Amino acid sequence: MITGERIDALIETLGQEVGKSLRLRGFTGGYVATTGENGSGVMGDSGDCDEEETLASSSLHEDPEIIHSQAHELTCRFLRQLPHIRDLLRTDVEAAYEGDPAAKNFDEILLSYPCIETIAIQRCAHVLYDEDVPLIPRIMTEWAHSLTGIDIHPGATIGSHFFIDHGTGVVIGETCVIGNHVKLYHGVTLGARNFPKDAEGRVVKGNKRHPNVEDGVVIYPNATVLGGKTTLGAKSTVGANVFLRESVPPLSFVSTEGERLIVINKITGETVEQIVNEED
Repeated sequence: MITGERIDALIETLGQEVGKSLRLRGFTGGYVATTGENGSGVMGDSGDCDEEETLASSSLHEDPEIIHSQAHELTCRFLRQLPHIRDLLRTDVEAAYEGDPAAKNFDEILLSYPCIETIAIQRCAHVLYDEDVPLIPRIMTEWAHSLTGIDIHPGATIGSHFFIDHGTGVVIGETCVIGNHVKLYHGVTLGARNFPKDAEGRVVKGNKRHPNVEDGVVIYPNATVLGGKTTLGAKSTVGANVFLRESVPPLSFVSTEGERLIVINKITGETVEQIVNEED
């Protein structure tokens, strides 16, 4: 039985870890803001850390009572999301069972499928990411990446009934939005088409870079879909080894033919579009 005391202890433990992370954000963020906007980190141009400057800037963020209160509130909000995460994971297990004829039962999926381990970690990390918790979400998903070979950024938004068959080599970027009942195979990349730069030549951060995948889409092995303006319409299928940088309408089947991509309507069988990939 989970008692009130155990819940309080869990909140306290998680709160301490979040508090450490919040202090680190104040520490590094204050120093970077002081030394410039080039994202050079905690090291100066000479490679040495200016201790006095660092401590002075970090002290603005070091009120222990405020940090503890923020960490406690954030941890409570995270714990309140756990039932919803559990419900989503139940749909992921169902999708794996329905989508893999080799799956014998739910227990086998829960205990042995790398996609379930990865998505469980990512769904938890995503909640923390949305709460603007630094470091911890990315550490979580990179740990999952090292275990399973599946790389899903904590910022990616993923709907219910999500299944990655096999999984090795899958990459899903930070601003990717995935609908419900989506299935991916190994080697799929949902990535950025390019990286816009500002007037000083620095990469612009925070913009939409990764594709939208609507409900019911299936993407076969080693397909690559790039771009923040790219949308895969609902119930579309992307064939193996496709390299796609443009949106396709719902109910499309996308396949490769030489250097061309052929987009066929799955209902009528008519060719909707022929795409020739060109360099940006």
